[in-house]
Amino acid sequence: MLPRASLKDAVSVAERIRRTLESRHWTLEPNGERVGRVTVSFGVAKLRPDETGAELLKRAGQRLYDAKAKGRNCVVAESGDELSRPDGRPRVRRAASG
Repeated sequence: MLPRASLKDAVSVAERIRRTLESRHWTLEPNGERVGRVTVSFGVAKLRPDETGAELLKRAGQRLYDAKAKGRNCVVAESGDELSRPDGRPRVRRAASG
């Protein structure tokens, strides 16, 4: 949740988190076993006027499923519908509304 953030700013934050997680080498504590590369996908949506929190989460969840369907390790948002590739280069995609 990013109160008062624009959709563009929320996508930027999600993309920074995605790149940071992907760039690190992870190990399990306390034995130090290597996990390897970790990737993450994000679905981003902005609260609409007169919308409930449950409705917002449902829309964000739908964008998350879109991200996974597009190959994972990316950010998909409504309205502007940015999709970031694993190499960090942005692509523009239309996510289904509703």
